[in-house]
Amino acid sequence: MSDWKTISQATGSGDMAKATYDPQNKNGDAFNSDNHTDGTTNKAYTATEKTKLAGIAAGALADGYTLAVQALTSSPTDSQTVYFGNLPKAPVTTAATSKVYIPKAGTIKRAEIYCYSGTAGTNESWSLYVRLNNSADTLIATLTANTNERIFSNASLSITVAAGDYIEIKGVQPAWATNPLTTIYGGYLYIE
Repeated sequence: MSDWKTISQATGSGDMAKATYDPQNKNGDAFNSDNHTDGTTNKAYTATEKTKLAGIAAGALADGYTLAVQALTSSPTDSQTVYFGNLPKAPVTTAATSKVYIPKAGTIKRAEIYCYSGTAGTNESWSLYVRLNNSADTLIATLTANTNERIFSNASLSITVAAGDYIEIKGVQPAWATNPLTTIYGGYLYIE
């Protein structure tokens, strides 16, 4: 039986010519990814890149985006409906004046609106909605809390939007026993 040296020095049609299989003169293990080079389409990832990729949820889409919303300080009034968008101003009582335009078609999947009041107020039901094109309202959340911080959150939304549509955040304020004071909003909508 031949030893490795004899087989590796053989000539013939089964040889793996160095010029063909090691053109970069790596002289290394072909199965070790440290010896691989990125191609035009396929890439050899570093350990750091693989860790980052491992943190992406299955089915995640790279083309989702967020739209920020905010409202500057106000002191909510009893039984009033207010609207805000992404302009740095207090909520207003007139709809379709705080528009946030949709830049790309998709589906609003999530809304996270953080609300902070210097004075908490009492725990009557307070609701926020996504208002689409000043015609359709979808509930984000209704909270009954007497805390300074309130988070209106909904990760189960499914609101189809087209480029050029607009949204506002609509707030339906209750008649409080004690009104919240110096209230400010900030948050986002996530669209895929």
